[in-house]
Formats: sequence, structure tokens, C-alpha cells
Amino acid sequence: MFVVTAILAATVAGLAATPPADERAHVELYRKVHRSVVGISDGGQKGSGVLIDPSGLILTSTTAMRPDSTTAKVHLSDHRIVTAERVALVLSRELIILKAEVGDLPAIALGDSDAVKAGDSSYVFGDSFNSIFSDGEVAVSLGIVSGVYSISSILYPGSTYLGKVIETSAAVNPNQDGAPLVDAEGRLIGMVTLNFTDAKFAGLAIPINEIKPFIERVKKGETIVDEEFDFKKLDMLGVVLRDTAEGILVLFVDSDTPAASAGLLRGDIISGLEGAPVKDLRTIRRHLLNARPEQVRLTVKRYGVPLELTVSLKRNVKKDY
Repeated sequence: MFVVTAILAATVAGLAATPPADERAHVELYRKVHRSVVGISDGGQKGSGVLIDPSGLILTSTTAMRPDSTTAKVHLSDHRIVTAERVALVLSRELIILKAEVGDLPAIALGDSDAVKAGDSSYVFGDSFNSIFSDGEVAVSLGIVSGVYSISSILYPGSTYLGKVIETSAAVNPNQDGAPLVDAEGRLIGMVTLNFTDAKFAGLAIPINEIKPFIERVKKGETIVDEEFDFKKLDMLGVVLRDTAEGILVLFVDSDTPAASAGLLRGDIISGLEGAPVKDLRTIRRHLLNARPEQVRLTVKRYGVPLELTVSLKRNVKKDY
């Protein structure tokens, strides 16, 4: 009886010490992917990215670093910090590709986003609340693909990307713009971007198949700077803007700037200045140059809803605005 009891006890203890199969799968997937994930910083913004080629190509988003930046600091999974050069900027896909010396860190495998369907497992890897920048730890969250659909300028007026997106229930935390969305095999199926609507709290990713053509061009040695869109930095406000058919789109808002303090957000569309309609960047620049006001009142549309924001201007900036 004692022998049987001992055997049963040992068996139960062994079972308790063995993680469930799905838990082991999550751990193995993390080990497979996390070394390819990086943190991105250009001084004014932090985000995430992923190594996509052994030559040191890194995919990230225009929501993770300023679109007018040509270099960024990359925090690697082996705790090194390297400087990367921008080799591709495509605003219509919200993508930036960087190149850096990454040593023997592995590149992530590219998946087929056309095969992704609702109900598939999905994982988001990246920085989360400075986990990479402060502790060198890549965070991961698990969810399912909750939908695959297209977005339009009507529903998402602040988005520079219009097309198919993958929606995931995996948590997307601060600093995970540009993070990889990964399938159950550890393959890259999408790049996390901002959710441009307050009606949903799910994360959105641009499918990797939308990005692959630009990756292939860069692999062949081409440098891509998207000339289709003209954007302008306004230092007095602390923003990067672009003219669109709907109005002046806010592409980027620097932290600790007048625009940020006033509550201006990326994706806002500026439609008015001092109570009068404004159609293009030149009107704002001319007003700032000629009037040199202490503050400026902007009318913006956010998710189609008009708002009035008052921005107190910086007076110690000498740059062109």
C-alpha cells in the first residue's frame, strides 16, 4: 500500500511540475521570437520594431518614430544600443525600414497575411511601458484575430493607411506602435499601428503582405523615400503636418511641446485657424510668420467630431516654421 501511495504521489508531483502543452507552446514561441524584437527611439518618441533580415533591416512604423527623422536609436534584445539609418519611408503603408549593425541576432520569418482568418491565435511582441528601454525585457501578449477587414477615410479620417487591417484581441500597450503581430508559428503577419477610432479598443495591424514589396526593394539595395506625400515640421507647435483632401493631417506630435500640452493628437485633422477655415499648411505657416501670436486657436476634427484647441506657442525656437 505504501509503495502504491508513493508511486501515485510521485506521479501527481510530476504532473504538477509539467506545464500544460499550450503553456509550453507560448514559452517556446517567446524564445523563438523575442530576440528579433527591438525598441525604437528617435529622441521625441518611443516604439517597437522587428528584425526582418540578417543584414540588419528593421521594420517599424511612422507612429513609432518621426517621419522626418533619418536616424534612430535601436535597443536590441542583447542589451546593446545601436544607431540605425532610415532606408525606407512609405507613409501610405505607415512603414519605416531602418538598417543597423545587429550582429548575429536572428531575423523573424515572414508569414502570409492573406491566409490569416478570424479566430487564429495572434501575439504582439514589443516594448510595453518601457520594458525594453528600462529593463531590456521584450513583452508579449496573447489574443486571437478578431477580424480582417478594410478601413476607409470615412471611418478612419486620421489614418494615412487605407486598406486591409488585421484586428487582434491581444493587448497593445504604450510604445508598441511598430511592434510585430505574430502567428502561432512565430511568423510575422502584421505590423501594429495606431487604432484610429475610440469606438473599439482592439489592436490593429497592417498585414505583412502589404509591406513585403517594399522589403524586397530595400533588400535589393534601393533606398525608398516616399515623395507622394509632402509633410512639414512646425517647430513652434511641435508637430509634423501634411495636406490632405479632408484638411491638414497631424502626422506626429512631439512630447513636451505646445501641441502636446494643448491636447493635439496624431490623426487629428486641422480644419480651422482663429475661427476661419484653413485648407493648407501655407496658411498656418503664413499666420505664424506674419502675426507671431502668443497663442493660436485651432479647430480640429477628431473621429469626425469638431474640437477647439488653444495652443500656447514656443518663443525660443529659431527654426523655420
